[in-house]
Amino acid sequence: MLKAHIKRTIIFAILGAVIAFVVTQISPKIYEGRLEMLLSDETRNQNLGGANIFTPDVLDILQRNRPQGAATERQLLSSQSVFFQALVAVATAQGNNSLVEKFSSLYPMYDIETARTTNQQVDAGVALLRVRAEDPQLAADLANQIAVTYNEVRLRNSRESTQEALNYLQAKMKTAEQDLRNAESKFKDFKVKENIADMVKAMTDETSLLTSLQQRKTQIEAELSGARSALASARAQLNSTPTTEIASTTDGRGQQVSEYEAQLVRARTDLDRLLAVYLPDAPQVVQAQELVTALEKKLEQAKKETPQSFASKTTTIKALRQDLERQVATQTLRVQELESQQTEVNRQIGEQQTKVNSLPGKQVELQQLERELRIFEEGYQQLRRMTEDLRTRSETAVRAALVLNTAVKDDVPVAPDMKKNLVIGATAGICIGLLFSYVLESLRLRIQSSTQLTALTGLPVVAAIPAGAKTGAKALRLIGRPEVNPPEAFRYMAFSLVTNSNKTMRTFMFTGIKTAMTTYSSATQFALAVARGGARVLLVDADMLKSPISKALDAGGRTGMSNLLASETSMEVKDLIVETVHPNLLLLPGGNDPSMRFLTNAPRPKLEAVFQSVRLACDVVVFAVPPCDVLADASCLAGLVDDTCLVVSAAQTNYRAVPLAQDLLTKAGAKNISIVMADASADEEPFAKRSAYLTRAN
Repeated sequence: MLKAHIKRTIIFAILGAVIAFVVTQISPKIYEGRLEMLLSDETRNQNLGGANIFTPDVLDILQRNRPQGAATERQLLSSQSVFFQALVAVATAQGNNSLVEKFSSLYPMYDIETARTTNQQVDAGVALLRVRAEDPQLAADLANQIAVTYNEVRLRNSRESTQEALNYLQAKMKTAEQDLRNAESKFKDFKVKENIADMVKAMTDETSLLTSLQQRKTQIEAELSGARSALASARAQLNSTPTTEIASTTDGRGQQVSEYEAQLVRARTDLDRLLAVYLPDAPQVVQAQELVTALEKKLEQAKKETPQSFASKTTTIKALRQDLERQVATQTLRVQELESQQTEVNRQIGEQQTKVNSLPGKQVELQQLERELRIFEEGYQQLRRMTEDLRTRSETAVRAALVLNTAVKDDVPVAPDMKKNLVIGATAGICIGLLFSYVLESLRLRIQSSTQLTALTGLPVVAAIPAGAKTGAKALRLIGRPEVNPPEAFRYMAFSLVTNSNKTMRTFMFTGIKTAMTTYSSATQFALAVARGGARVLLVDADMLKSPISKALDAGGRTGMSNLLASETSMEVKDLIVETVHPNLLLLPGGNDPSMRFLTNAPRPKLEAVFQSVRLACDVVVFAVPPCDVLADASCLAGLVDDTCLVVSAAQTNYRAVPLAQDLLTKAGAKNISIVMADASADEEPFAKRSAYLTRAN
């Protein structure tokens, strides 16, 4: 079937290519004129030059007829209007008005492509014009004229938009000039009436004085903050200083103790003086503290060594505390003085602020008039600059599209494309051929089930091999392995026809309908199933032309069936039998005698004699014979064997061919005909692999 599909597909592919070749030859030749242009693009080139001086309303007028982008310009360039104007111009230049009538056939062949896409820029500014016509000179002339027409349209639109903008600006200038004159008159009248010069000086003086007072206030606040901090520090030192100190002592305990006590008093006095000036972690304070500690230890030791006696002392007010009290008094006076100054400055600032706020609001009104005058003047000057700029650049505001090359006559046609058409024709032929082949095969009647076969022929289906099981050449290649097992359907067939049969069936012939390899694999697997049952089985390769079974079992080229039929002397069958890798399974090869390739070549008596000798060689003999509708070999053995097994493939055998094969075997004298169905449904037939029981077992 696959070969038939391939053959039909190749035929249709060749037919499609031939049709495409003929169509290409009879089709008119189309020529192409090519021209590249660098399109105007306001978004990239900013052709307005000083466009930043124009207001949005003026820019809107100027941009109405200007290039908006390369993509938009390509749409204008490919429009029917531009192409028609160019066609009319070419027809007028050539004096051939009939060209205008070809517009409907020429315009669909006109195309614009992006010429440069190396950086994958979608909005590339370079456009490639491709104009096609049946005359190469006409195609080139049309391409050149389209570029000229496009530039004319762009320049004309530019002049119109520029003139419209000038008219708009002139109308606005008249209104702006009148507004400017009115603002100047109001400003002058107000200055004369209000004597604005003295008022400005007064405002400046009062503002300067207010600023000075505010600065003075800030300075006093800073000084007051510092004085309050100094007062707080002096009070803290005063609170931590003792009120009195020892002025003199009298000790009758010994001269050394008295000296240590005097030194300790002086050391403590020095320490108190240093603490009033430095922080506790200052080096001077730390050193004085260490001296006090050392003297205290020495005094304690002297007291232990010297006997105690009487002692007396006198105290006076400490000098350091008197200094701190004077500092506290001084800082208190300083703080009071600064607070008084702060109150006075706040009063002066309030009075000055009242003066500033009480000035007439004429200055604000004057500033408003001055601001309005400046705005009107700036608006008038801007309108004047825009008008002058448009007048000087009315012819250069839009740059014409740059033509990168001129289209020239090209005598090589671009259409029809022979290679392309041949490929399309062949591809279409392949598609149609495949469709035709599969439709044709689908219309053929196929075998659906074993029940259908039984109803058609009246013969029993003794084995149904489900689709997906190894049959044909694959099964033959695997038969040489000792671990191979036959399908379950053949095991049942072997049991029902041989092991558990009331009839004495010892010889079987397997033949098929156009399916040789499926027939041979079925015969081999049936023989293996019988051998696994314990009987000695002789498998006879009766296809003496190709001997496929012999080759599969590594017995190709050995003497066998053809030698028995061709020999004039009696040959012993047992001398030709070959042992296989499977127990109880023997093989009689097809043989190597070239004169005996078919069973029909052997005389009938010789064939019967050989059959009888083969029949007695083993318990069961299985003959594998070519298909009965291909060779007549099956008809020669049909009347000799006990059972004829007709192999039918549900996937390949035509429904109408089964009764024909049955009739051939019946007329040949077949005693008993059974059907072996291959490629059966895996769900509907017995011994299917998709059984729910097997699924649960796995």
